[in-house]
Amino acid sequence: MVQRFHRADGMLEQTWIVRDTKSIRDAQLHDTLVNNASNPRLNLGEVRLYPANGLIRDRDIFPAGSPHLLELQKRLRAAGLGESLSVDIHRDDQQSVAFILHRHSGDARPYTREDEEFLLNLRPHVGKAAELSWVIDRQAEEIRQIETIADALQVGIVLCDDAGQVRWANESAEEVLSRSSCLSGEGGRLRGGSLAQEKELQALLQTQQGGLAETLVFGAGDEGELHLARIRLTNSRGMSALLISEPRRSLTPSIKDIAALLQLTQAEARVTAALCTGSTLKEYAQSRGISEGSARNQLKQVLSKTGARRQTELVLRLCSSVLFQTRTQPGSRLLS
Repeated sequence: MVQRFHRADGMLEQTWIVRDTKSIRDAQLHDTLVNNASNPRLNLGEVRLYPANGLIRDRDIFPAGSPHLLELQKRLRAAGLGESLSVDIHRDDQQSVAFILHRHSGDARPYTREDEEFLLNLRPHVGKAAELSWVIDRQAEEIRQIETIADALQVGIVLCDDAGQVRWANESAEEVLSRSSCLSGEGGRLRGGSLAQEKELQALLQTQQGGLAETLVFGAGDEGELHLARIRLTNSRGMSALLISEPRRSLTPSIKDIAALLQLTQAEARVTAALCTGSTLKEYAQSRGISEGSARNQLKQVLSKTGARRQTELVLRLCSSVLFQTRTQPGSRLLS
């Protein structure tokens, strides 16, 4: 049996296991009696340091007459297991792999030099396999982190091939594809909402131009207007990233976030947010029940604090900030 462990808080926590045929058959019994956190072998505070040669016997890591060893032997017998011999492969201070052999219960034969050499000869091969699994796990974790970051972006991202077959999409893209009348992901394939849009989409995806290709606009002037751009990925066998934005949707940061970013009061952040949605000072003042003069004074304070020379510069600066590139929190509203 091969097990992989993570070290934390003085314990070895099993993160991965491969069993032989007998262990598979008796897995439930073994897991109940031995292969769990109560196994004293996994408590680094109860065992001696592992031998330098990597070969491990229970008598080497437990003191003679140890009650923990006696209890472990009792459990092993109940599980149909006898004496063990294992080899430990350390990767670093947090991760290791153990390849363990067990005699059947009642088999009192000691392990021989040949048994030890067998394990030691297998050690580098098991180590290579373990190293590969660590690399795969690390890459999988990196992919999960990248996906989390991509899901925080307002721009939709779809990875697809030249035929529009979708391989992956972030949350923004999935939402657009689910509601847009101009573009969908029906059947796992990108499709234009009309025949003309389908032809334009296929032409965009199939162009051989590298880097950022020309953009497309679907539904120009409509509430559901979409802007599309394709990036051909290098060394990816025809894969592309399709970027999707909805310029007419007011997905904007919260008042609290705007205030924190620009060091404004709540009132100042509120008038700034209103301007970013296209409201005039008069419309904002009416919506808040204040005079236009009060709204103008708030805007003057904002311009002074941000160093913007005019209203258009303030709006451009804020709309270019990182806040407008990331998704709002669920339920947040710009003018709340």
